[in-house]
Amino acid sequence: MLTLEQIIVLLTTKFAGVRKDGLAQLAKFIKLNATSEEEAQALVDGYSPEQVTEFVNDWRKDVDAEVGNGVKTAESNFKKKYNITDVPAEPKPGDPPVEPKPADVPADIASIIQAAIKPFADKLNAIETGNITATRSEQLNSKLANAPQAFKDRVLRDYGRMNFENDEAFTGYLTELDADLTNYTQEVSNQSLSAFGKPIVAGSEAGSVPTAVEQYLKETQAGGATNTLGGKEL
Repeated sequence: MLTLEQIIVLLTTKFAGVRKDGLAQLAKFIKLNATSEEEAQALVDGYSPEQVTEFVNDWRKDVDAEVGNGVKTAESNFKKKYNITDVPAEPKPGDPPVEPKPADVPADIASIIQAAIKPFADKLNAIETGNITATRSEQLNSKLANAPQAFKDRVLRDYGRMNFENDEAFTGYLTELDADLTNYTQEVSNQSLSAFGKPIVAGSEAGSVPTAVEQYLKETQAGGATNTLGGKEL
């Protein structure tokens, strides 16, 4: 099946210096009159460079005229819509003064668009903020899973009053929290061990010498010790 691209190749090969957009229009005409590449080639061969150039120039004139008319129409409609008047020419001597008509200034289109999409943007931001908050809470609770209850309660209470600028700030907070938890756990452990104090021997006060030991030492110093420490005489 003959395609438009095949015809354009035939035209650009023979008429290399002619505008391609004009040749594309001529190719559409040829496609209506040819069903095979051979027929298209025959039509192309029958055109002279002058004929093709004239066709393209005429087509460009029509296009330029349509574009010009379209621009004028659009400009005229715009002026009518917003009551915009052309800048008056310089008055000639003796002409009566012309009072300018008030013109309505078009609204700021960017502001209108921004106001229209603001509810949707706010909704998306709220959803995103909620997702971030849920993710951070999950990470925090994971860090505090094995923490002492008092420490956990204090951290969660303080966390509710915190704001983090970005994910990097929150990650830094978790790192500091790890160090605080380690120090807190060690401190609690040290306090628990110190609560036991030094071992106390039965029958004596803390820090004193046991009675049996004290009696043995006295007898030894007097030279009258007859019994060894810690047992009955047999």
